[in-house]
Amino acid sequence: GKLQNLENMYIANNNLFGSIPSELGQIQSLLLLWIEGNFLSGQVPSELGKLQNLENIFMSNNNLSGLMPPELGQIQSLRSLSLEDNFLSGPV
Repeated sequence: GKLQNLENMYIANNNLFGSIPSELGQIQSLLLLWIEGNFLSGQVPSELGKLQNLENIFMSNNNLSGLMPPELGQIQSLRSLSLEDNFLSGPV
């Protein structure tokens, strides 16, 4: 990808539809992923667990569903995880 130095992705409240692209897991420099307040659906991609520098994930107020990938629990740098108002199930 071309976003090799991207640290903060703010795409909240943009009426985005579709699924979260698994390719986001290739942006190793990403520290913050803020995608709340859209209409994103489907499962949270397990590839996000590859982002070992990620500190904050805000995915609330979407239409995400399914089980949370256990790979997210392996991100040791993760400080904030916001998932409310989705249709997710299982342990985090």
